[in-house]
Amino acid sequence: MKTLQSIQKAFQVFEILTKVARIICIVGACLCAVGVLCAVTRYNGGEVFFIFGEPLQIFPADADWKKIFAMLITAMVLLAAEILLLAFAGQYFRVERTDGTPFTEHGADLLKKLGIRCIYVPIVAIVISAVVTAVLGTPDVDGGIVSNLPGIGVGLILILASFIFRYGAELEGKANARLADSGESGLDS
Repeated sequence: MKTLQSIQKAFQVFEILTKVARIICIVGACLCAVGVLCAVTRYNGGEVFFIFGEPLQIFPADADWKKIFAMLITAMVLLAAEILLLAFAGQYFRVERTDGTPFTEHGADLLKKLGIRCIYVPIVAIVISAVVTAVLGTPDVDGGIVSNLPGIGVGLILILASFIFRYGAELEGKANARLADSGESGLDS
C-alpha cells in the first residue's frame, strides 16, 4: 500500500508540473502572438512601443521580416501543440488521482489516447509550420519531423504503459472476483 501512496504522490507532483508547464507555454505563445503583431506593425511602417516619446526598436531595421514572421508563427503553433498535450496529460493525472490507482480501464484508455496524441499532435503542428514557412517563402525554421522523434518515443512508451496498466486492472478485477467468490462460499458453509 505504501508503494501505491508513493505513486499517488508522484502523480500529484506530475499534475502540478504539467499545470506549471502549461502556464509557461501559454505565456510563450502569447508573447509570440505579440511579437507577430509587433512585426506586422513594424513591417507596415508603424512603431509599436515608445519610451519617453522615442520609438523602441524591437527588431533590427534590416531584419528579414518573412523569416521573423515564420519563426514567431512556428513557435506559436508548436507551443499551442504543447499546451494541448499538457492539458491531456493533466487530465490523465487528475483522473488517476481520483481513481486512487493507475490500474483502471478508464486510466489505461486515457493513457493510450495521450500516447497516440503525443505522436500525431506534434506532427500536425510541424506540418502547419511547414505550410506557413512555404507560404512565406522562407527556409524551414524548425527541425521538422526529426524534432518530433522524442515525442514519438514518449508516445510509444505511454501506449506500452497503458497496456501494462490495463493488464494490472484485469488482474485486480480477477483478484476481486476470487475474493468475492471465496467470501460467498465461506458464508454458505
